[in-house]
This record gives sequence, structure tokens and C-alpha cells, in this order.
Amino acid sequence: MDSSASEIGGLRARLQRYRRLVEEQAVILENCAGRQHALTALRQRALQSRDMTGLLSDAVSKVLGLLNVPFCAVLELQEDERSLLLRGGAGWRKGVVGHATVTAGRESYEGLTLVSAGPVTLRHLTDEGCFPGSTLLSGHGIVSGIAVVIWGRGKSYGVLGAYTQTSRDFTDDDRFFIQSVADTIAAASERAALEQELLLISNRERQRIGQDLHDGLCQQLAGIEFRHAVLVQELAGNPHLRAEALELGKLLRDAMQQARMLAHGWLPVQPGPQGLMAALKTLAVASEKLFNVTCRWECPRPVYLADAKVATHLYRIAQEAISNAVKHGRAKRISVALEQSGPDVTLTIMDDGCGMAGERPAVRGMGLRIMDYRAEMVGAAIRIGPAPGQGTCVSCTFRADSTAAAAGPAGTPE
Repeated sequence: MDSSASEIGGLRARLQRYRRLVEEQAVILENCAGRQHALTALRQRALQSRDMTGLLSDAVSKVLGLLNVPFCAVLELQEDERSLLLRGGAGWRKGVVGHATVTAGRESYEGLTLVSAGPVTLRHLTDEGCFPGSTLLSGHGIVSGIAVVIWGRGKSYGVLGAYTQTSRDFTDDDRFFIQSVADTIAAASERAALEQELLLISNRERQRIGQDLHDGLCQQLAGIEFRHAVLVQELAGNPHLRAEALELGKLLRDAMQQARMLAHGWLPVQPGPQGLMAALKTLAVASEKLFNVTCRWECPRPVYLADAKVATHLYRIAQEAISNAVKHGRAKRISVALEQSGPDVTLTIMDDGCGMAGERPAVRGMGLRIMDYRAEMVGAAIRIGPAPGQGTCVSCTFRADSTAAAAGPAGTPE
């Protein structure tokens, strides 16, 4: 009897141990599934969006929740490669993110991570005593951590770290997860850098072509026009040939005007806070002549923008929208409007063309993708959809204070 009771007690104890093991394995599997789902969502966001700030915020949130840590840091290696800036993160005191820096040398935990092949774990910061440069961590009572380098184009972009204020042993699964998050950030950062480089190359090529048109073709046409004027005088005694020469002169002047408009299109925005207004007004006039459409320019009150790069991006958005309206929408009437309401500035291009079926199409052409990218480059929200009644409306809204708007002189540009 006693033997049977003992055996039953032993069986119960073993069953309880097995149950605990099964429950622990279930938790591990659930954590793994949650982390894999989070990584998939993060990678999808990195592919679909160019918003690096939003991606970093999402990555930080996932690291905090799935590693169960109170602190997370995204540190960006500065150009001099001597320090790391806390670009993003959570858990830090107010005013630290965006301002705090740590040394990139081996005297800091973050600096050691920069030259390491994989994730570096820190069990107890104060006990190890070998990182006097990790003042950011010690100043927040950090005890343990795990950090990994974020690779950029041929060099380190920075460091991704997760930290606790109590001693902790991070697992291989933790190392795999934070490495995967860092790899996703690295891929998005490299793509953003490549896209920006391609855009800069494109802009430089536009400027070169515009300058070549102005200095080459326009000057040659001006020389031909001078010789043509001399020829017209010499043909004063031959009315028939003189009439033909005058007709050729008209065609020549039309060609010169077209060449000047093309050259201006490659070098559209002049420096100064009124540059965007002047460029958009000229674009509307040129579009009427180039495409034989009605293109109305509207700017109820002056909108001043000091940043020429931002102004150029906005000009290109308007230029692409007009081109799409004519080529794809077969529009006859187009309006280009620029207005400011408080800190918000809105650029709107509307047409009376055949329009779009609902909102923007699922499969976007290169023109729409470039407009999206340019809008993101200046921190603007762009909407492309049906216009009231008929046609298409492209609306781009941005904060003037985020693009260095300037108070300019009264009046609108000529």
C-alpha cells in the first residue's frame, strides 16, 4: 500500500515536471513565432516605405517588447568616425535622444561592438569595469546589454543595442533576433543611400544638360538669328525671297523660345525664398506653350521657401504631375496652386483629364514612384487621386518650418 502510494506520488511529480517542460517549450515556441512575425512585418515595412525615422521607431518598439528590455538604442556613427550619436531609442531621459554621444573607441561598449563580427553581450557593466567610455549606459544605471553593429555601404552605419538595469544572460535566440533587426535596418539604410545618390546624380545631369543647352544650343541659335537679320536686309530688293526669310526668322525665334524653355526646365528654381513661386509660374506658362493646354497658376498669398533643394523637389513633383496629366490623362485644363495655412504649405495640381479609377493604382509607374520619393525626401505627405468632378488631383503638403521657410519681401515674383 505504502509502495503504491509512493509510486503514485512519484508519477505525479514526474507529470508535473513534464507539464512544466511542455509549458516552457510552448512559451519558447510562442516567443519564436512572435519574433518571426515581427521580423517579417519589419522587413515588409522596410521594403514598402522610405521613412527611415518611422522604421527605426518600429524597430525600437519591437526590440523593447520582444526582448523584454526597458532600454533600446540606435546609435549612428558620425562622419569623423570618432563618436556615435543616439539617433533613436526608448527608455532614456528626456532630451537625451538626438543629442547624446558616446565615443566610438574600444573604451566604450558601443565602440567595441563596432569592430565585432556579431552581437556582443554584456552581463554586468560595473563588474567588468573595462568600458569607461560608456557614460550613457552608466548614467542610466544600465547593468546588462546586447548590441550589434548595423552595417552600411562598406562601413558601419552604427549600433543597435538593448539594455537592462538588472543582470541578465541573453540567449542565442536573443542574439539572432537583434542581429536580424539590425540587418533589416542596414538594408533599408543602404537602399535609402543608393536612392539619394541616384537622385543626386540625376539632378547633376539635369543641371549639366540645362547648362549645355543654355551655353551651346541657345547661343548658336542667337548667332544664327543675327546672321538671319543681316540676310533679311540684303534681300530688301527681292520681296519674294525676303518674305521667305522673314518666315524662317519666325520659325527660328520659335525654336529659340523652345530651347530657352527646355534649358529653364533643367535648371528650374533660382536661389532665394521666392524661387519656388517664380519657377512654378514659369512652369505653368511654359506648359501652355509646350503642350497646347490651359495651365493656370494660383498663389493667393506669397509662400517663401529658403531651401532651394526642397523647392526643386516640389517643382519636379509639379512638373511630373503636369506631364502625366497631358500624356496619360489627355487633359486640356490644368491648375497649379501653392498656398500656406499656418505652418502647412500645400502644392496642388489638378486637371480635367480622364482621371483615375479610385485612388492611386496598385501598380505604380516610375513617375508616381519618383513623386513619392521626392515627397518623402522633404517630409511631405502626397496624395494622388480623383479630382472633384473629373480628372486627377495631386496634393503635396509639408511643414514650412521643417523646410526652412523664410519670411521674404512683400509681393509676388514677376
